[in-house]
Amino acid sequence: MCVGAVFFNTTFNLPVYYSFTHNSSASESGVRMVPLACGVVVFSIMSGWLIAKFSVYRLVAWTGTITMTLGAGLLCLFDVPVGKAVQSCILVVLGAGIGCCIQAFLLTAQASVRPTDLAVTTALITLAQMMGGILGLAFGNIASESSTKHLLEKLIEATPRYTAEILKAQNDANEIWKMRLPHDIRHSIIAAYSKGLQHNFILITCLAAVSAALAAGLQRVSQHKTPPALDVDMSGRANYRSEAGEFSRHGLDLSRLGEDEGTLGW
Repeated sequence: MCVGAVFFNTTFNLPVYYSFTHNSSASESGVRMVPLACGVVVFSIMSGWLIAKFSVYRLVAWTGTITMTLGAGLLCLFDVPVGKAVQSCILVVLGAGIGCCIQAFLLTAQASVRPTDLAVTTALITLAQMMGGILGLAFGNIASESSTKHLLEKLIEATPRYTAEILKAQNDANEIWKMRLPHDIRHSIIAAYSKGLQHNFILITCLAAVSAALAAGLQRVSQHKTPPALDVDMSGRANYRSEAGEFSRHGLDLSRLGEDEGTLGW
């Protein structure tokens, strides 16, 4: 759930940040999100390959959660002027952590259950990630909007002349760049929105740290299970017994079984 909260919050709020701080269009904000998407995709594939090749579930989970926490914490630097290259590097770090976590937790859960429970386990993991994203996005936006509203109210008290413009910007952040405002007023409004968004980034950093703490307690799981023993009853039904439990298969062609085929490949 924590991974989903971090991923959803970042994907939703960063385009908003680019919109009101840099007056970026939807397409420009999407281009700025490419480093995050590339980090998630590339490191998801790499971590999946490492787990399949070397069964390093815990190592990938630990590395992913720590990297994700680092990337989420670095998002707080967006409150100060930083270059596009630095922002891209931060998004790659965050995307790398998220990609590793998605694969590690999913494959760990799948390797810990019986084969008959794989579908249900996969669905539950996906549900947990989606629910975490929805709840994290809701609570994060509540914290962000309340902070922004408080700062804008202070700005109204300091500059009552621009009350109407500030209230208009409070209802729609895109109006910041459409209205004719003095540079200092526009900068103060943008700073209020940016400061409110920092509370959201702090929240997802805490959630990422929680996921890192929970990942530290992961037990070692082996994906290389011993081949299941085969029993054939009089009706021609094959029953398999393995470490993961007992399951059955219908329609087994007994004529194709050799003398040394008492055990089948897993």
